[in-house]
Amino acid sequence: RIPLSTDKARIRATCILDISSATCLDLIVDTGFTLRNDTTIGRALTVNGNITSTGIIDFSYSGTSTLFLKGSANSIVSFAGGTANTVNYSATGNQNILSLSYSNLTVSGSGIKTLTGDATVNGLYYNEAQFNTVNNNFTVLGQSFIGNGSSASNTSFTKTGTIGITRLAGKVNFRNFSAMNIESNTLELNGGYSIASTNATLTAGKISFNGSQTITGNINVFTLVSNCFAEITDNSIVEIAAGAGLSVLYINGLSVNSSLINKGALIFTSSTQSMTVGLIDVSTFYNIIYYSFNGNFTIPMSTYRDLYFTGTGVKSLSSNLTCTYLDVYQSNINYGDFTLQVNGNSKF
Repeated sequence: RIPLSTDKARIRATCILDISSATCLDLIVDTGFTLRNDTTIGRALTVNGNITSTGIIDFSYSGTSTLFLKGSANSIVSFAGGTANTVNYSATGNQNILSLSYSNLTVSGSGIKTLTGDATVNGLYYNEAQFNTVNNNFTVLGQSFIGNGSSASNTSFTKTGTIGITRLAGKVNFRNFSAMNIESNTLELNGGYSIASTNATLTAGKISFNGSQTITGNINVFTLVSNCFAEITDNSIVEIAAGAGLSVLYINGLSVNSSLINKGALIFTSSTQSMTVGLIDVSTFYNIIYYSFNGNFTIPMSTYRDLYFTGTGVKSLSSNLTCTYLDVYQSNINYGDFTLQVNGNSKF
């Protein structure tokens, strides 16, 4: 019979999930037996307690099925996620996320969801909870959706450990009230990111832009990617699209073939020179450069569009400098033997 939400179910045969939805309290899949999803139609299985499987859970068949896990002590030895199916850790409270190869991984509910080992997923959908990868390698091959998009609940993607790589190969979509904190580790981005609102933050020890990609979104998100430095790998092009912003301590290329194209807002928060290796392009009509830090600094380029200085200290020209707009707050500008030409408005 179909189990009830209060039943403890045990599988000792090959069992096909062929109803639209099913719910049980606990689920056991014994060694030598298999639970698999329907071959064509999406199904949903909710385990309100824990799942313990020494057999096989096979969700590799077509049909967008979802396995909802609400327990805090789940154990799965063999799992196949396929290409379109989802595992959703959806408890109200803390949960361990198993070290598996997922198709789509969703983190919902509330509490802290802690990754227990290395994991690879095709897509990440996370909201309403805190997700911590600790010391593990975590790779998302497709798109990532960070934050719940609707309310200021306690949602965050964090890595509190000191080892392990976080690699997001597809586009990262930061939705309303989203936060990512990789702390002292490296975040590798392969597909760029998009900011949907002003309530999104991203911090890391280092951002590694690996592969050509575009940053899009809200130009008002100036705190995004702050207090970290960034690198652009060989033969990679990072473009900040019109309306978007990137804020870093500094950014540099790893080879002469590394490129940074600014069509939006680029904010530097330290005096370390950026793009001393590689190419930086600030020639587009609408682009903004902020030098936002205290201390002395030598201005590296000769041509800007909109140029802003905030913070104390002396900012010195290294050559004749031309810009369309100049805004200086607290800083002192040292011309030396050079000429400063502002073709539009100035604010001091």
